[in-house]
Order: sequence, then C-alpha cells, then structure tokens
Amino acid sequence: MEQVFKSEQEFSDYMDEKENKLTETIRNQTVVELYNKKQISLENAASNLNMTVPQFEELLKQQRKSA
Repeated sequence: MEQVFKSEQEFSDYMDEKENKLTETIRNQTVVELYNKKQISLENAASNLNMTVPQFEELLKQQRKSA
C-alpha cells in the first residue's frame, strides 16, 4: 500500500522516525560487533546503548537468532 502524506510536516516526521530507527539499528550492530570482537566489555557495550547488562544480553540473543 502506498503512503500518502497530507503535509510537508507529516512527511518530515515520517522521515525523522525512519532515520532514527536506522541510526539505532546501526548503533546496536556496531556495539555488538565491537563486543563480539572483544574490543569492549559486556558492561561497556551495555552502557554505550544505555542498557543494563541483561538487556544487552537479550539484544545479543535476538541478533544471533536473526543471523
């Protein structure tokens, strides 16, 4: 289904949301890669993503499932 925007602001908000999601995905992938290469600790990785260690461990599990 094609999305129709009613205003420039609606389009701008939509694009901002897409950009934020993409930025978050890239940040998560980068931190996971650094952790997997043993370049940062588990605690540092979680901290970089503003997560607790258990939250970061859950992210790792999700990424391994989707790989």
